[in-house]
Amino acid sequence: MVLLQNLLKIAIILIKRWLPVKTIYNERYQRLITALIKIRKGHSLTQQQVADGLSKPQSYIAKIEKFERKLDVLEFVDLCEVIGVDRIEVLKELDKTNNNLE
Repeated sequence: MVLLQNLLKIAIILIKRWLPVKTIYNERYQRLITALIKIRKGHSLTQQQVADGLSKPQSYIAKIEKFERKLDVLEFVDLCEVIGVDRIEVLKELDKTNNNLE
């Protein structure tokens, strides 16, 4: 019985190590959000202004920027429109950064 419990514990540890990292902890995702923050600030926009443009509460933007909430594709498109940046250009820059890191 003890052997079985120990094997189960080891199996759980190994599974956790091999599971893919959640998107919000992925380095590329964090670079994307960091780039969007930089763009927002570069356009002198507050989190509240962006949230208003999306008809969301300010906490929505804060959670995205603190990596507490994942931004999906459609939300990314809407966010880019509100902060006044071409979503394709943002993705191209992210791709360039990824290629430079390899």
